[in-house]
Order: sequence, then C-alpha cells, then structure tokens
Amino acid sequence: MPALDSASGPMIELTDEEVMSETAHRIAHPHILQRPDRVELAILTALADTYGAQILTHAELGYALRLVARYGGVAFAQRILWGESAADRQLAVMLTPARAAFAPIARAFPAAFLAEAKAAIAANCPPLPRPPAAPSTTPGSDRE
Repeated sequence: MPALDSASGPMIELTDEEVMSETAHRIAHPHILQRPDRVELAILTALADTYGAQILTHAELGYALRLVARYGGVAFAQRILWGESAADRQLAVMLTPARAAFAPIARAFPAAFLAEAKAAIAANCPPLPRPPAAPSTTPGSDRE
C-alpha cells in the first residue's frame, strides 16, 4: 500500500549486524496482534465512515492509521479531541471531519477516554473526607 509507506521515506541499506539486532529484538519482543475492543472498533468505524476508500490512498490517513496501530484508538482520538501539543493541533486540523465523529464516541465510552485522568486524580489528590457518622438512636436513650 503506497499510502501507508509514503511517509516512511526512502529505504536505506542495513548492515548485517543491524539486521541481526533487529531480528533478535523482534524475537525477544514479539508484536502480539490483538483484536480491537468496542471503543477501537468505533474509532476505526468512524474513520472509515468519514473518509471511505480514501483511507487507503491518502498519506495523511495512512499516518492516522499508523498512529492508531501504534498507540491505540483511544490515545489517537484523545490527541485529536484534546491534544495540547502543536503536533496534536496539526493532527486535529488535518482530521477535522473525524473530530466531529470522535466526540460522540468519547461520550459513549467515558471510562475508556477518562481512565488516565481518573488515575492521575487518584494518585495526586488526597481522599475526600468521609461525612461524620449519624448518631445512633437506641430505644430508651431519649432523655428530655
């Protein structure tokens, strides 16, 4: 697929040592293909619905698919929706039509999209104080 490889740049010659070290790395850390969960399927479906067959022919969309494959659909959509870096903003502008499709997905799956935020809050904030226990009322304890 030319679109997926167009951003890779020209191929370079590798030495035997580099090929062997890459092979050893791949054997030590095999890439495990996972079946996408409901959230990732929703994100990929939103991309496919938004761009159709263009997703296979445009380099920008190939780059977006590589980001989904590398970091996961949730992290990709978070970058599009709420990213703060210049690269995130550029990605959001490049994929503006998909951004509108990701917002309902984020609302439908808040646990997936806000998991990092919840973990950061739990790690950095003291626990909330518990309300005082209500006084117990036992029969015969009324003294007026």
